[in-house]
Amino acid sequence: MAYDEPSPTALALWDLCPARAVGRYVHGIKEDFGKAAREGVRAHRLTQRFLAYGDAPPPSAAHVRATISVLPVGAAAISPHNIERVVLLRAKGIQLNGGIDWEAAPNLQGDLKFTGDLRHLRARDWLADHQRIIYAADWFARHPGESTVRSIWTGSRFDGRKAENYELRLKRRQVEKLLDDVSLRVAEKLLDACSRQRDWQSMPKNPGACNLYPPNGCPMRAHGCKMNARKALLTLRPKNVGGK
Repeated sequence: MAYDEPSPTALALWDLCPARAVGRYVHGIKEDFGKAAREGVRAHRLTQRFLAYGDAPPPSAAHVRATISVLPVGAAAISPHNIERVVLLRAKGIQLNGGIDWEAAPNLQGDLKFTGDLRHLRARDWLADHQRIIYAADWFARHPGESTVRSIWTGSRFDGRKAENYELRLKRRQVEKLLDDVSLRVAEKLLDACSRQRDWQSMPKNPGACNLYPPNGCPMRAHGCKMNARKALLTLRPKNVGGK
């Protein structure tokens, strides 16, 4: 990510822990995700090949089969150009970027989530989800005559036992307000920290995120991050975590 082009993933990382976001985007400290994340990437590709070309997933990919069973679109229903379509949205002088998993006419947008447990997806405040906000805003920017977009995020367990959709029907005025109040507000804070080349140790830290991602928790711990024990007890885990 360029310092002047934040993605939904970058904004979600700031929500998770500002110190961690600055560590990644200013100091280059990587988030080396593990086996689950790699399998999520594979599952995305298998699902997208089904949507674009009709390729059936292998028998071992029960989670992909569960996903395609609940999707509102079928095999080879989406143009390959609308798979992982690049999003470049400029709003109030800020360039936002991303890549939407799939998009279909007349007004459908979709994202895929693969996880070990669907409970955290069910509990999420989807109106604070940067992907949904930015991708919907991009839709309206490209379709000035449209007033509504269906935003369908699909979650599936890795064991394939359950998949479900989390659908929102978003209106233009609603998305414009969410973009201003949620995503652009976070983007301004992240970009300010990046432009100032802030030291991550000086940034606010969220002890509730210390054990979240990658497999061994926050990578900042290996770089000397130390949290106040009393503060950790008073900090709640954020509802919205992660990006793609």
